[in-house]
Amino acid sequence: MDNTSNKDIVAKVKIVGYEDYVKNYNNDSIALTLIIQIKELYKGKVLGSIVKLRGDNGNSWQMYTKDFEKGKMYYIQYDYKGMLGMQGISACGENSLLISKSTIGDYFLFSVEGCDTKSMKLIEFENELYNTLNHCANLSFKVEDNLVKQQIKDNCVPENRVSFILIIVVSILIIIGFFVYRKYKLS
Repeated sequence: MDNTSNKDIVAKVKIVGYEDYVKNYNNDSIALTLIIQIKELYKGKVLGSIVKLRGDNGNSWQMYTKDFEKGKMYYIQYDYKGMLGMQGISACGENSLLISKSTIGDYFLFSVEGCDTKSMKLIEFENELYNTLNHCANLSFKVEDNLVKQQIKDNCVPENRVSFILIIVVSILIIIGFFVYRKYKLS
């Protein structure tokens, strides 16, 4: 989850299918494209609720599409442009978690090297996700509220609340000072 604020998209998705089959080094047929349906969009903007993500062909450092089971729900995070300028889920780090009834991470994370999110209750994970995203989270998690015509990088820069509060305090002090000055000048 530490990586979440650095990614362009954070979403809850359902795996819809696969496309673009090719033969791998064993002459087995593998899909290169993962088709997902975004159910909730926590961070970022998308062109539509159905998104195609590029899988690994054996040398792109992205997750294999076979790692995702059709019909299952996952939390995923990815960048608008990954390896080779295409959208895909990086195999470096922890970028996808299987949702299993009321928990996340079961039956999937044990095969991912270096993962730091252990199996936990869904509500605990969502609370942790909201806290991690903080000001970067979308106001609405509905996909239709976060559609765009062109995908652009959303620079989520932490708000400097101290500066804002300082400006308000100084403004109030100036206004009070003005009234105090007028009161003593008139008397």
